[in-house]
Amino acid sequence: MESVLCEQYRITNIRQLGHGNNIDRLWRSAQNSRKHSSREQNVHYEAALCGKLGRATCFQEGNVGILGSQTREAAEACLTLCPLLEDMAAWSQWGLVFQPQFGPLRVFIEKYGGHRVIHLKGTLD
Repeated sequence: MESVLCEQYRITNIRQLGHGNNIDRLWRSAQNSRKHSSREQNVHYEAALCGKLGRATCFQEGNVGILGSQTREAAEACLTLCPLLEDMAAWSQWGLVFQPQFGPLRVFIEKYGGHRVIHLKGTLD
């Protein structure tokens, strides 16, 4: 595993990644995951929702973003088009376009996100 990481990041020693030698811990964790009793495993990519901490992304002037007033539907449509596992804040330019009007991305998603049911009309033939 160490040689694969070294080859991937083009380094000679795993310590050059700046995280010490965590290969043993990673290996034990992988071994223990096989003993996991639950069949369901959830992965939450919260970092993709919130962006990098400490990064200035908010456009400070006025209460609208750089593209002017936006509707909630426009913000939802923009977020819906975001590729999977992409940093939604960066991809949508949330801080510049929508945040001045709708607030932080996480708050917006908690308020307006969730499951939506779309009723289809028609018959099955």
